[in-house]
Amino acid sequence: MPNFTYTRDIPFATHNPSTDQPKMQVNNNSIDDIIEVDHYSFNDQNLLSGYHKIVDLVPQVAVPALPAGVGAMLLSSTNGNLVFANAQIPAGTFLTNSNAPPVAAIKGSTFLPGGMILQWGQGNAVGGIFNDTLTYGLSTVYAAFTTAATLNNNVITNIVIASPNLTIYANSDSGSPVNALVYWMVIGIL
Repeated sequence: MPNFTYTRDIPFATHNPSTDQPKMQVNNNSIDDIIEVDHYSFNDQNLLSGYHKIVDLVPQVAVPALPAGVGAMLLSSTNGNLVFANAQIPAGTFLTNSNAPPVAAIKGSTFLPGGMILQWGQGNAVGGIFNDTLTYGLSTVYAAFTTAATLNNNVITNIVIASPNLTIYANSDSGSPVNALVYWMVIGIL
Protein backbone atom coordinates (compact mmCIF):
# COMPACT_ATOMS: atom_id res chain seq x y z
CA MET A 1 0.00 0.00 0.00
CA PRO A 2 1.35 3.46 -0.82
CA ASN A 3 2.39 5.42 2.24
CA PHE A 4 1.32 9.03 2.03
CA THR A 5 1.74 11.76 4.59
CA TYR A 6 -1.82 12.92 5.16
CA THR A 7 -2.28 16.47 6.34
CA ARG A 8 -5.44 17.14 8.33
CA ASP A 9 -7.40 20.39 8.51
CA ILE A 10 -6.54 21.77 5.10
CA PRO A 11 -7.42 24.02 3.48
CA PHE A 12 -7.14 26.07 6.64
CA ALA A 13 -9.63 28.96 6.84
CA THR A 14 -7.05 31.78 7.14
CA HIS A 15 -4.63 30.33 4.55
CA ASN A 16 -4.45 31.31 0.94
CA PRO A 17 -5.63 28.18 -0.97
CA SER A 18 -2.46 28.22 -3.07
CA THR A 19 -0.45 27.74 0.13
CA ASP A 20 -2.32 24.52 1.01
CA GLN A 21 -2.68 23.27 -2.60
CA PRO A 22 0.35 20.88 -2.62
CA LYS A 23 -0.80 19.20 0.58
CA MET A 24 -4.41 19.04 -0.68
CA GLN A 25 -3.17 17.34 -3.86
CA VAL A 26 -1.28 14.70 -1.86
CA ASN A 27 -4.36 14.11 0.31
CA ASN A 28 -6.62 13.85 -2.75
CA ASN A 29 -4.31 11.45 -4.62
CA SER A 30 -3.96 9.35 -1.49
CA ILE A 31 -7.68 8.60 -1.53
CA ASP A 32 -7.51 6.93 -4.95
CA ASP A 33 -4.41 4.92 -4.04
CA ILE A 34 -5.81 3.79 -0.69
CA ILE A 35 -9.17 2.77 -2.20
CA GLU A 36 -7.32 0.87 -4.93
CA VAL A 37 -5.83 -1.50 -2.36
CA ASP A 38 -8.11 -4.58 -2.54
CA HIS A 39 -10.79 -2.59 -4.42
CA TYR A 40 -11.64 -1.35 -7.87
CA SER A 41 -10.99 2.37 -7.59
CA PHE A 42 -12.35 5.36 -9.48
CA ASN A 43 -12.78 4.72 -13.21
CA ASP A 44 -11.80 1.02 -12.88
CA GLN A 45 -14.26 -0.98 -14.97
CA ASN A 46 -17.08 1.48 -14.31
CA LEU A 47 -19.62 -0.97 -12.91
CA LEU A 48 -17.11 -2.46 -10.47
CA SER A 49 -15.82 0.73 -8.83
CA GLY A 50 -15.88 0.27 -5.05
CA TYR A 51 -16.16 -3.55 -5.15
CA HIS A 52 -13.46 -5.79 -3.71
CA LYS A 53 -10.83 -7.37 -5.94
CA ILE A 54 -9.44 -9.39 -3.05
CA VAL A 55 -9.53 -9.13 0.74
CA ASP A 56 -6.25 -8.79 2.63
CA LEU A 57 -6.56 -9.40 6.36
CA VAL A 58 -3.87 -8.40 8.82
CA PRO A 59 -3.24 -11.26 11.31
CA GLN A 60 -4.75 -10.70 14.75
CA VAL A 61 -3.19 -12.09 17.92
CA ALA A 62 -6.64 -12.41 19.53
CA VAL A 63 -10.25 -11.95 18.47
CA PRO A 64 -11.17 -8.35 19.33
CA ALA A 65 -14.48 -7.50 20.98
CA LEU A 66 -17.34 -7.15 18.53
CA PRO A 67 -17.93 -3.41 18.01
CA ALA A 68 -21.38 -2.05 18.85
CA GLY A 69 -23.75 -2.34 15.92
CA VAL A 70 -21.64 -4.95 14.11
CA GLY A 71 -23.27 -8.33 13.51
CA ALA A 72 -20.17 -10.39 12.75
CA MET A 73 -16.44 -10.22 12.02
CA LEU A 74 -14.16 -12.13 9.69
CA LEU A 75 -10.49 -11.93 10.59
CA SER A 76 -7.16 -13.66 10.16
CA SER A 77 -5.35 -15.41 12.99
CA THR A 78 -1.58 -15.18 13.37
CA ASN A 79 -1.14 -18.54 11.62
CA GLY A 80 -3.15 -17.46 8.58
CA ASN A 81 -6.49 -19.09 9.34
CA LEU A 82 -9.82 -17.38 8.76
CA VAL A 83 -11.81 -16.82 11.95
CA PHE A 84 -15.51 -15.92 12.21
CA ALA A 85 -16.89 -14.23 15.33
CA ASN A 86 -20.33 -12.90 16.29
CA ALA A 87 -22.34 -12.31 19.48
CA GLN A 88 -23.00 -16.07 19.87
CA ILE A 89 -19.34 -16.97 19.22
CA PRO A 90 -17.38 -14.01 20.65
CA ALA A 91 -14.15 -16.01 20.89
CA GLY A 92 -14.48 -16.93 17.20
CA THR A 93 -14.48 -20.21 15.31
CA PHE A 94 -11.92 -21.28 12.72
CA LEU A 95 -13.23 -21.51 9.16
CA THR A 96 -9.94 -22.82 7.78
CA ASN A 97 -6.94 -24.72 9.00
CA SER A 98 -3.63 -23.89 7.35
CA ASN A 99 -2.10 -26.98 9.03
CA ALA A 100 -4.37 -29.43 7.21
CA PRO A 101 -5.10 -28.12 3.71
CA PRO A 102 -7.63 -29.96 1.55
CA VAL A 103 -6.32 -32.73 -0.66
CA ALA A 104 -8.23 -33.77 -3.75
CA ALA A 105 -7.09 -37.34 -4.24
CA ILE A 106 -8.01 -40.98 -3.69
CA LYS A 107 -6.77 -40.51 -0.15
CA GLY A 108 -6.91 -37.14 1.54
CA SER A 109 -8.29 -34.79 4.12
CA THR A 110 -10.03 -31.49 4.51
CA PHE A 111 -10.75 -29.13 7.35
CA LEU A 112 -14.33 -28.61 8.49
CA PRO A 113 -15.47 -25.47 10.36
CA GLY A 114 -15.04 -25.64 14.12
CA GLY A 115 -11.78 -27.60 14.08
CA MET A 116 -13.04 -30.90 12.66
CA ILE A 117 -11.10 -32.94 10.11
CA LEU A 118 -12.68 -35.17 7.44
CA GLN A 119 -10.41 -37.82 5.94
CA TRP A 120 -11.09 -40.37 3.26
CA GLY A 121 -9.35 -43.06 1.29
CA GLN A 122 -9.51 -46.34 -0.50
CA GLY A 123 -7.31 -49.38 -0.77
CA ASN A 124 -7.29 -53.16 -0.99
CA ALA A 125 -7.91 -55.46 1.95
CA VAL A 126 -5.39 -58.28 1.95
CA GLY A 127 -6.21 -61.45 3.83
CA GLY A 128 -9.18 -59.76 5.49
CA ILE A 129 -7.14 -56.85 6.88
CA PHE A 130 -6.94 -53.36 5.49
CA ASN A 131 -4.34 -51.05 6.98
CA ASP A 132 -3.89 -47.49 5.82
CA THR A 133 -1.98 -44.49 7.09
CA LEU A 134 -3.62 -41.11 7.56
CA THR A 135 -1.00 -38.59 6.54
CA TYR A 136 -1.40 -34.94 7.48
CA GLY A 137 2.19 -33.93 7.74
CA LEU A 138 1.33 -33.04 11.33
CA SER A 139 2.72 -34.34 14.57
CA THR A 140 -0.61 -33.75 16.31
CA VAL A 141 -2.55 -36.83 17.31
CA TYR A 142 -6.22 -36.60 16.47
CA ALA A 143 -9.27 -38.15 18.09
CA ALA A 144 -11.83 -39.84 15.85
CA PHE A 145 -15.51 -39.19 16.51
CA THR A 146 -16.93 -41.45 13.86
CA THR A 147 -15.69 -43.76 11.15
CA ALA A 148 -17.25 -45.50 8.21
CA ALA A 149 -15.97 -48.01 5.67
CA THR A 150 -17.51 -50.18 2.99
CA LEU A 151 -16.43 -53.47 1.45
CA ASN A 152 -18.33 -54.95 -1.49
CA ASN A 153 -21.07 -52.36 -0.81
CA ASN A 154 -21.46 -53.65 2.78
CA VAL A 155 -20.74 -51.42 5.76
CA ILE A 156 -17.78 -52.56 7.84
CA THR A 157 -18.08 -51.97 11.56
CA ASN A 158 -14.86 -53.54 12.80
CA ILE A 159 -12.63 -50.47 12.52
CA VAL A 160 -9.66 -49.83 14.78
CA ILE A 161 -7.91 -46.48 14.83
CA ALA A 162 -4.47 -46.14 16.32
CA SER A 163 -3.37 -42.69 15.20
CA PRO A 164 -1.99 -42.16 12.66
CA ASN A 165 -3.02 -45.60 11.32
CA LEU A 166 -6.47 -46.84 10.40
CA THR A 167 -6.95 -50.59 10.52
CA ILE A 168 -10.09 -52.25 9.15
CA TYR A 169 -10.63 -55.96 9.60
CA ALA A 170 -12.63 -56.89 6.51
CA ASN A 171 -14.38 -60.25 6.69
CA SER A 172 -16.90 -61.78 4.32
CA ASP A 173 -20.38 -62.78 5.46
CA SER A 174 -19.07 -66.28 6.14
CA GLY A 175 -16.37 -64.87 8.39
CA SER A 176 -13.48 -65.77 6.13
CA PRO A 177 -11.03 -63.01 5.10
CA VAL A 178 -11.58 -61.33 1.76
CA ASN A 179 -9.43 -59.36 -0.64
CA ALA A 180 -11.44 -56.43 -1.98
CA LEU A 181 -11.47 -52.67 -2.40
CA VAL A 182 -12.23 -50.83 0.84
CA TYR A 183 -13.51 -47.25 0.98
CA TRP A 184 -13.15 -45.46 4.31
CA MET A 185 -13.97 -42.11 5.92
CA VAL A 186 -13.03 -40.71 9.35
CA ILE A 187 -14.33 -37.57 11.03
CA GLY A 188 -12.20 -36.38 13.93
CA ILE A 189 -10.51 -33.43 15.53
CA LEU A 190 -6.88 -32.36 15.74
